[in-house]
Amino acid sequence: MRVSFAKTFHFSASHEKNGKVYGHNYALTITTDSMTDAQETVFENTIKERFIDQIHTKDLGLHVDFLRSIDISDEKLLKIFFQIIEKLICPAKLCSLSLKRDDRTEVTLAL
Repeated sequence: MRVSFAKTFHFSASHEKNGKVYGHNYALTITTDSMTDAQETVFENTIKERFIDQIHTKDLGLHVDFLRSIDISDEKLLKIFFQIIEKLICPAKLCSLSLKRDDRTEVTLAL
């Protein structure tokens, strides 16, 4: 039996597409191998300080260095976020990443 750990982080961000500005209140769920309480605290602080704080309340295509000149889509965001988060949480194993931008739309990237 496999046990995993999932944590959801919330952030608001906007992006421009085809001359229109779109703003969303995102929920990003990160699922990893199980972890201890101490590891969970470090994990949560690391993700918040080194990732969420970099994208929260930003125009993703204008103010976020690693997203400049990217045609923003949920799938592209997930793929880029996955690479960054995987490095931030190492040695923990990233199992999946889900991005929910509204009540009807959620995209998941899983290994």
